[in-house]
Amino acid sequence: MSRINVGKIYNNVVNGVVASFLKDQEQLSETRMKSALKGAQTFLAVRTDRIGDMLLATPMFRAIKEQYPKSKLMVAASLYNAKALEGNKRVDETLIVEGAGIAERRGAMERIRSCGVDVAIDPYHVFNMKSAQVCLESEAKLRVGYRSDRGMKFFNYMVEAPPARVYEVEKNLAMLRSVGLETGQQDIEFGSRETSPRMEDFMSENGLVGTVVAVNPGARRKPHEWDAKGFAEVADRLARKYDCRIVITWGPGDERALSKMAAAMKERSAVAPCTTLMELSALLKKCALFVCCDTAPLHVAVAAKTNVVALFGTGEWQRWTPKTDKMRVVKGKSMKSISEDEVFSACAEMLGRPVG
Repeated sequence: MSRINVGKIYNNVVNGVVASFLKDQEQLSETRMKSALKGAQTFLAVRTDRIGDMLLATPMFRAIKEQYPKSKLMVAASLYNAKALEGNKRVDETLIVEGAGIAERRGAMERIRSCGVDVAIDPYHVFNMKSAQVCLESEAKLRVGYRSDRGMKFFNYMVEAPPARVYEVEKNLAMLRSVGLETGQQDIEFGSRETSPRMEDFMSENGLVGTVVAVNPGARRKPHEWDAKGFAEVADRLARKYDCRIVITWGPGDERALSKMAAAMKERSAVAPCTTLMELSALLKKCALFVCCDTAPLHVAVAAKTNVVALFGTGEWQRWTPKTDKMRVVKGKSMKSISEDEVFSACAEMLGRPVG
């Protein structure tokens, strides 16, 4: 029996009541939309959910700044996902509108309005009350979102949403193309450094040379986790068969998975310190392979152009993984249905080693 998410139901009811008191926004014609875009000087993009979603929005930010190089690009973010924009040269200002206090949010919205936003973009493919409200409160002349009944209350130009099983980066870029903007590469942009003194010292102290394989056993969402002992079994086989050096990565909330994997390891491994996203990126750039579940570090690895083996159960793997030779997705009907042999074979393939 599935669990009932009481909090989600409550929020949906409250949001529905709030939306019912708002009047429908006058929808702009294509001509008026293009006129608003032509002279745009300030853009606002809204992305207040997870770190991975923010990273996957960075190609959209690049496309905006490449077409409007003299414009100001502001991003309305959450306290949690704003760290994904650290060092991003495309973003001129990050405003925290989610996860902070009421006073902080009010201050952020006042700052947004004071900048005279010309274009606000909400790339959520399913209507999101919080992000839509930020768009409306921004008082932007052009507010773009995906077509929905509730969206009529918040956006004044709506576009058709792409199919659900399309890479998130492509969805974001498709929204820009829907309003006539040109888009280019899908590469995720992350303001990381090539090296990190802390990670360099860690690798040197732990003898992490040669073929280094990083394994991240945790996931922010528990249904996305694979058995930590399974990760340990695969890592042990890689160490024994291919003389790989194993490093276990983790972040806040991954402590339980980290402890289980580290305890189950039979071969030598090194546990990385809890890293920032930029440190993780620097570490992954030194690795031959990264093995993980559906989690934010997956997108950091893609940005670092590291080979990845990603495990997906019931998740929409097409939405979260790019089509690239540097990625192998191991899929199952559930995370529990994925076997160690399947994961090991994918790792061997990515390392260019014989499986047998």
